[in-house]
Amino acid sequence: MSVPCTEPRPFDVVFVGNEHPIKGIDRLQEIVFSNPFLSFAIVGKVSPFCARSNVTFFGELKGAKKYKILKKSKVLVLPSYHESFSLVAVEAMSVGTPVVMPCIPTLNSIYNEGICMCNPLEPESWKSFDMAIHGFLDGFFNWSLTSQQAIEESKRFNWCTEARKVIE
Repeated sequence: MSVPCTEPRPFDVVFVGNEHPIKGIDRLQEIVFSNPFLSFAIVGKVSPFCARSNVTFFGELKGAKKYKILKKSKVLVLPSYHESFSLVAVEAMSVGTPVVMPCIPTLNSIYNEGICMCNPLEPESWKSFDMAIHGFLDGFFNWSLTSQQAIEESKRFNWCTEARKVIE
């Protein structure tokens, strides 16, 4: 049974990142411009690219302030063209926020649950991210189940274990 998010989370979509083209800022802009009825939280070094009442630019946030916005969001969108690990994905998952991310080898090998992967290579690839976002918001995907899976998935990661993997 598919269920949309029923928790009181004021932001439909959150993006945490910067304007570097590899982070998919072009995809993010397309998603924002195509969804005037969704509420967006934009966190990080991102110049305000629009003046819309449904978009809030927070600038750089760290620690508890960043987690507060992640917890107030229904879905994290990670529209990147390339990622190596994506710490923000784990941070979002730890507060029960499902992640919409690209289906690329590095992320495929790391994440299993609490996510929805999109094809980053198709023409107008932003549309696959948009469809996945709506899958969670409109109830095509079971948001509650994915949220719980995200929390459990985030527990697999700790800095000591991950650092040892890199060193060895």
